[in-house]
Amino acid sequence: MLVRRWQKLPGNALGAAVHGHEVPSWNQQVLAVLVDQLQAANFNLRRGKGARPKRFARWWEKRKQQKFGRDPIPISQFDAWWESAGRR
Repeated sequence: MLVRRWQKLPGNALGAAVHGHEVPSWNQQVLAVLVDQLQAANFNLRRGKGARPKRFARWWEKRKQQKFGRDPIPISQFDAWWESAGRR
């Protein structure tokens, strides 16, 4: 529990090692959570109509990168792949 807490403290060597050089302050973390809660409250007041709110982007967190597929398909095999995908 202490390690989790210490990594979030600004100016801490552990926090710098985990998050990089800049560690978010306590105020920045609380404000990000407040923005998320306000968006959720707005969504609930609209009775769930519209798009569900997305989590506020935290600049100190690593972003997940999406990967599509594995390897590129050679041009010679593309037509056969395209036709087989259309039959499903």
